[in-house]
Formats: sequence, structure tokens, C-alpha cells
Amino acid sequence: MEAIYQNAFQGCNQLEYVKVLPTNPPFLFDNSFSNYSVPLRVPKGCKGVYQAAQGWKNFANISDADKFKLTYIVDGAEYKTYEIEYNATIIAEEEPTKEGYTFSGWSEIPFTMPPYDVTVTGSFNINSYKLTYIIDDKVYKETMYEYGATIIPEPQPEGDYQTFKWTDLPQTMPAHDVVVYASYTSGIIEVLMASQQNLRIYSPNGKKLNKLQKGINIVILNDGTIKKIVVR
Repeated sequence: MEAIYQNAFQGCNQLEYVKVLPTNPPFLFDNSFSNYSVPLRVPKGCKGVYQAAQGWKNFANISDADKFKLTYIVDGAEYKTYEIEYNATIIAEEEPTKEGYTFSGWSEIPFTMPPYDVTVTGSFNINSYKLTYIIDDKVYKETMYEYGATIIPEPQPEGDYQTFKWTDLPQTMPAHDVVVYASYTSGIIEVLMASQQNLRIYSPNGKKLNKLQKGINIVILNDGTIKKIVVR
């Protein structure tokens, strides 16, 4: 090849790179290409010759290297970097993991290493998890929270509660669903006025008790009504 003529590659705006084989640069008109920003791959040791040659010096990125850099960027920061030989098969990096997040995938990765550095990007999407409130073994309310979000406790429901709280409610949402239970006392004055002879008292794990103890008590009245009482 002695020359590449005028307008030979005009309008070829989708070129990823240009590769030439001659060690002696063919004559190139300044308007042979319409896009000189694409990388130019030249034979080993010929970079300087092409940088000084008519037309070819218009290319902003000329390389005769054997290896090029493949960089993975995750969430805007460098994750891993490799030097890979030109035309070698690229094996995609395994997807990273991050608690409370789902990886969104890598951007396009070439099948083989081109004659220029390549940057591949990936990012994470934050996950949401379910917070379930239980009262008397029934679902009271379900709410979705993003991982790490501050949890705003559900207000106490209306009812005849002497005391009420949500047990083991985390301050922020962990990376899993959460179930919290209502701990409350209801009608405690009525219970304390009743004769202990008419009460059956149990611990939360089902052990029969002779009298109320500190903490949570399950009380069954003579009519079969079940009360949960907290003694402090």
C-alpha cells in the first residue's frame, strides 16, 4: 500500500480503532479520515515514525504497545486493573458483592483486547427489605425500607393498653427482612383485682407459674380470656 486517498474513510464515524501493518507509513491525506480521535495501532517500534508522518500525525492516540490496560470501575472507584496483551481473549471479572446491595452488571466488555486501554464500569443498586409488625400473632402492618435507612417506629395503635412497645426493633434496616412483636399490658387493673385463685399464670415459654413474675406474664382468666402482663 502506497497511499490512502482523500475521503477514503469519510463518514466512518463508528470506527473503534484503526490498525495499519506497513512499517513505513503510506501517504495519507489530511481528509482521508473524518475522525482522528480513534486509537491508531501501528507495528511494534513504529510509533514515532507514524507520529511524524503526513496525515498519520493527526491521530491523537497512536500505540505500538503489546499490552493494554483493562480497568474495572465500581461505584466511581477503581476496583481492579489488568494489563492484557493485544488481541488476547478477555475473561470478564466476577461480579463483586456488597451487603444490602445488588450488583447492576458490567458495561460492555470486548471479547478480545483491542489496541487501546479499556474501562469497564459497574455499580450497585440498593436493596429494600420488609419490616413486619405483629400484634397477637397477627400482621398489623408491613413497611419496606432501604438497607441502612433509619426506621421510624410505628405509632402505638388505638386500644386499651396500659403499656406498649415494639420488641427488638432495630434503629436502621439490616440486609434482611425483620419481624417485630408488640409487647403490651392490657386491662392490668382488672387482672390485679381478680383473685389469684381464678388466674392461670404462664411464662412466655409456657411454664406454669404460681404468681406474677418480673417481665412478661401470660395470664388466663377464669372466663378463658388471655392477657399479657409486664411486671417491672
